[in-house]
Amino acid sequence: MKKLFIALAAITASSAFAADIDGAYVELQAGSANSSGYNSGIANSGAMRIDGGVKINPYMSVEAGFNGLTRPTTQTNQRTNSALQFYDASFKGTLPLGDMFNIHAQLGAAYATGSTANASTNATIKLLAGAGVDFNLTKNLAIVVNDYGYLNPNLDSNSILGGNTNVVMGGIKYNF
Repeated sequence: MKKLFIALAAITASSAFAADIDGAYVELQAGSANSSGYNSGIANSGAMRIDGGVKINPYMSVEAGFNGLTRPTTQTNQRTNSALQFYDASFKGTLPLGDMFNIHAQLGAAYATGSTANASTNATIKLLAGAGVDFNLTKNLAIVVNDYGYLNPNLDSNSILGGNTNVVMGGIKYNF
């Protein structure tokens, strides 16, 4: 009987929570990344991002994403076999400006991994801070422009992940 009560309470709670959710979305973006604070850090690298989120209300979302840097170049302009990836989770606050525009800011954490041809894989946790705008084409489709900062709290300068990374991106967003 106790298990039945707990199961019914969980179903009721999840149904009530789902009724409050405004909707889900997915974003696909491409752009450019720069890193600072590491002698052979990433400069002018291509970047791609995919993320998805759930709107809790029109002003707040919870989001998870993946950001990968492609064909990074060191600051000495030499191609390397290095790679950086960021797996992140964040809260996003949105301010709708009519039906056509939204501005947003987000704050969260990212699990960052990086490797070079001469070093083993490194990993660290970074702070994610971002801001951007949405241009709503329809109720379901928007063009997005975002600026993400992956900030290193411990500034370990002896690692490929030792610097801060700034990523400027543009892409599309689909609201379900």
